[in-house]
This record gives sequence, C-alpha cells and structure tokens, in this order.
Amino acid sequence: MRVTNLLFLYLTSWGLCKGSKENTFNKFNLHDGLDTLTTSILSKLDPKVCFAILTDRQYYDILRESIFRSGTESYPVYLVLVSDSDDLLSPNYRTVRMLQEMRRVDCGVYVIYLANGIQMERFFRFGDKYRLLSSHAKYVLLHDYRLFTKNMQKIWKKIINVIFVRQFHPQKRHITSNTTWSWFELTTVPFPTPLKEIFVPKRVDFWQDGHFLRRSRLFEDKTHNLDGQVLRAALLEHVPAITKNFKNENDTNSGATFGGVEVEMIKALSQALNFRIEFYESPQPEIEKWGRYQYNGSFSGLLGEIVSSRTDFALGDFHYTRYHLVLMDLSIPYDTECLTFLTPEILADNSWKTLILPFSSEMWIGVCISLLLVGSIFFILSTSYIYIHDKLITKSSPKKTFCINNLNLQTNAEKNSHLKDGTKDVSTKYEVCFRGKRRQEII
Repeated sequence: MRVTNLLFLYLTSWGLCKGSKENTFNKFNLHDGLDTLTTSILSKLDPKVCFAILTDRQYYDILRESIFRSGTESYPVYLVLVSDSDDLLSPNYRTVRMLQEMRRVDCGVYVIYLANGIQMERFFRFGDKYRLLSSHAKYVLLHDYRLFTKNMQKIWKKIINVIFVRQFHPQKRHITSNTTWSWFELTTVPFPTPLKEIFVPKRVDFWQDGHFLRRSRLFEDKTHNLDGQVLRAALLEHVPAITKNFKNENDTNSGATFGGVEVEMIKALSQALNFRIEFYESPQPEIEKWGRYQYNGSFSGLLGEIVSSRTDFALGDFHYTRYHLVLMDLSIPYDTECLTFLTPEILADNSWKTLILPFSSEMWIGVCISLLLVGSIFFILSTSYIYIHDKLITKSSPKKTFCINNLNLQTNAEKNSHLKDGTKDVSTKYEVCFRGKRRQEII
C-alpha cells in the first residue's frame, strides 16, 4: 500500500511538473519569431562562399528552414549538429574536421545557435586557440551573459563583426503592439571602444512584428575610424624593415626610437584609420628573435606576443609562410624578394667543363660504370626474352595446311574486256594453300 501511494505521488508530481512546463512554454515560446528573424538577417548577408551553422537539436529545425527561406539556396551550407553532452572545448574528431573545412574554404557567415551558453563559450575559446574561426567572417549568435566575461574580451577584440540575438517576453515590448510575438534586441561588440572590466554590448536594432524598427545596417565597417584608440605594436630589429636608434649612441639606456620601412607604414596606417600606436620590443629580442615553440605549448619572442594577444601588431620582416599563417593573420605582402645563387665569375673559357667541374672524378667514373652495367643488363634481358618468346611460339604452333577452294580471281581489265565483247563474265578458279604461318604455297 505504501509503495502504491509513493508511486501515485510520483506520477502526480511528474504530471504537475510536465503540465507547468507545457504552460510555461505556451506562455513564453522560446522559438516564437526566431525563425522569421533569422530568415530576415540571412537574406541581408552575402556569405561569398558558404554558410557555416553550428546548432543543437533545439534550434536545428529553425535554422534549416531559415536557410532555405532566405533565398540563399545557391550557396553551400556546412552544418554541425552538436549533442547536449559534447564538450566543445575539446570536441570530437568529426566536429574538428568540419570546423577545419569551414576555415579552409573561408565561409563568410557563421550562425551559432546553442541553448547551452557554456557550450558556446567553450566553443569560442577552442576556436580562438586553434585559429578555426575567421576574424573576417560575420557571426550571428544567441545572446548569453557567459559570452561577456573577462576571459572572452580578447576574442571580441578579434571578432568584431558579430550580432547577438536577445529575445524578450512579449509583454516587455519596446513599443505598443497588439500582437503576441516575442521581440528581439540585436546588439554587437562596441568596437573600437576599449573593453573595460564589464562588457557592455552596443545596441544595433530591434526586431518585432516581423520587421526591424530602426532599419540600421547590421554589419557596418568598424575599422575606418578607430577614434584615437591606442594599439600596441611589438617590434624586432631587422634592417631595413625595423631599425633601432638611440639618442646617445654610447649609452643604450638613453632611450630608443624605432624607424624603418614597416614602422613608417604602420604610422601612415594609424593616420589613415585614426589610431595611436605604441611601440615596444618583445622580451629578450637578442636571444629569442622571432620566437619558437616552447615545451609548455606557448611561444617565445615576437610570436609569443601575437599568439597570446598581448599586442595588436607584430613588426619584424615576417615572411609569408604557411607556418606564420597558422599562428596569425598576415597583411598583403608589401615586398617580394627573389633569391638566387652568387658564384665568382670564371675568367678562362672553359664553358664545356661547366657540367663536369662541379663533381669529382670518382663520381663520374661511378656514373659511367653504372650506365654500362645498366645498358648491358637491359640488352641481355631483352635478347633472352626474344629467344624464349620465339621458342615457345614454335612449340605451341605446329605447321598445318589450310586450303581455300574455288577462289575467284579476276582483274578489272579482264572484266571490262568481257563486257565490251558481249561475252559472259567467267572467272578462273584457283586453289590457294598456306602451309604453316610463314611459308605460303600456291598449288
């Protein structure tokens, strides 16, 4: 009886909880209007190459319908479906491969709808660490306070083209309306305003009743005017790109000024984009130089400054290599150098020895012997093959006589003569016999 009562109480409480959840969901539908808003946003964006979507089961149907209703069917779509139990700070192999492919093809629009804000925060930390997220792409995310912590601020200094979608209850509306649709606030990163201890997003627009209220441009160019913001530039002396000059040449502690091609270029860029530049040298520049990979997973030198986000620019005559592209974003090359060999001029006229002189006599003797041996071996093998082949054919093909009876042979001249004389066309009959395969006899 006691067990029956407990079971009845459990079923009753479960039914009440389920009913309360259903009532809450009906009162405030988390998905109400989100599909229409997503369709409106995507229809305004040009992905250039492809769309990249990262979502879970809760938002999967919304994004799938929004993509096809936004009129962007001509672009490929990369879709990553995340499970609720996936740790996106250390995702599985298939997820990593998809992210690498998205980065390789350079998708222009990322749509990330995850109900779990912790997963979204850990995903951005993973993508920033291994450079799987493009800083040039446009991002549409669900608003979550865990994306605005202090540890995430260095990411929002790199990814500035982002829209945070925040949903509000229908009763808390921005303007008076008779509809029951939820309304949304669209915010973004307040770049170029420096990020302080507390992250305060910048409001872009509101969306309700199926349209935008301000009709503002969602993704505007934030880099044309940086409002005098101070940016840091780590340097490594490397003439002629970077030069280091002291006020007193005999005293290295008298204060140094920097010059060179790259310094003048960054100064011209600061004037064009309205920002101030602060130059400094990387730690231990004489020893570490550009830097190297450490056992603890970090980098030293100039690479360590840019990888750890302690600087905004790194100047040091970097070469455009795949190794550097994996670690940082490089500008368009401003100089191309062609490398070649420099040898002393030969005064004597011995051009015929140009091929022989670089190698020793022992090497040339070995080359000649190798050519003779290889030629002899190939000659012996080919001769043996012909001999064996002919012998096998002779044994397997006995001589036989084949005869063709009543073969009509007639030339054109004979045929014309018969027709002119009015006689019948009569052909002579022969018997032709072939004996074996190589001898022919006419009987």
